[in-house]
Order: sequence, then C-alpha cells, then structure tokens
Amino acid sequence: MKTKSYLIMIAAVMLSCCCLSAQCEGGSEAVIIPGEEWSWSRGAYNTFSGKIGLEDCKDRELTICISTDLPYGDESDEQSLPVFTSVNGKRIVMTKQSDTVHFTPDSDNPIMSFTASFRLPEKQHISSVSVTFRISDTDGKELKTVSGRIDSGEETSGQSETPFYIPADINLITLVLAGAALTVWLAALIRHIRRKKKQTGV
Repeated sequence: MKTKSYLIMIAAVMLSCCCLSAQCEGGSEAVIIPGEEWSWSRGAYNTFSGKIGLEDCKDRELTICISTDLPYGDESDEQSLPVFTSVNGKRIVMTKQSDTVHFTPDSDNPIMSFTASFRLPEKQHISSVSVTFRISDTDGKELKTVSGRIDSGEETSGQSETPFYIPADINLITLVLAGAALTVWLAALIRHIRRKKKQTGV
C-alpha cells in the first residue's frame, strides 16, 4: 500500500513538473483596442493597437503571425488581410508591413505592444472581429496562440458595452492548479517521511 502511495505521489510530481517546464507553451492574454476612427462600414480600413504578454518566453526569438476570422470569400486580397504597422513604438515602413513579425521579449519588459491595420469585407456587414496571434520559435514550432476581439455591441445588447475583452487564459489556470497540486503532494511526502523517521528512530 505504501509503495502504491509513493508511486502516485511521484507520478503527480512528474506531471506537475511537465506542466511547469511547458510554461512557454501556455496561452497569454492579448488586449486589443480599436483605433479612434474605427468604422464598421463595409470595406472600411481600420487600425487597432494592442499588447501581448510574453513573460513566459523571455529572451527567445519569436515569430508572431496575425490573422482574423473575417469572411472575405472571392474578394480577399493582400490589402484586406491584417498587417503589423508598428512594434513597440517602432514604425514598420509600408513596403515591409506584413502579417508576420520577429520579436524577442526583453527580460525587463517582456510585453509586445503593436499597431495593425486591415480592411473589412465589402460584400458583408460585420459587427465583430476576432484577431488571433500565433507565436512560434525559430524552428517553426508553435508555442501558443492568443486572441482578442473587437465588438460593435450589436450582438451583446444589455451586456457590457466595452469594445474589447481579455480572453480567459485556460493554460495559465492549468499551470496554477498544477503548481498547487505539486505543493500539496510534496507537503504530504515530507510529512510521511518525517513520520517514518520518528517510527524507526532514525
């Protein structure tokens, strides 16, 4: 019975350690805010700004790709797709603006602030848009995906009228729970070892 208990505790510790070592692969919150001249008119060009927390990927060279859930159909072109226009206050010249940027989070300030632009579909009225950021390492391995949404409020009548939201970070919650489980199991293991020492007189 004691052997079984030890095995369970060891398995729990290993699982928790795996969760902690995969910290960079969790999700971080993204905040996006529409530009001052935002328009929901069809075909409107819009800008927005935002921040992505990259505390778990400090000092690592990252590739960040931006996309939206907008339905363009056969009218899709390069001018419709979202592109980064600045990163951490540094303006990107128009000829080099794209949906992808390379970024290395600084140890002292591991947050990427940005501005971006895109065009709304011309053939369909849109009242909300979800923006997704896929974050990969230099080998192309996707570390995590974060997203945010800008809403006109038309579909959330009677609810909060805030134009942006911070999505729940499920991976961070899992990490916290794993850490708590690790603490509980280690405390139980230490208590068991002390009790055994007292019984044996060692």
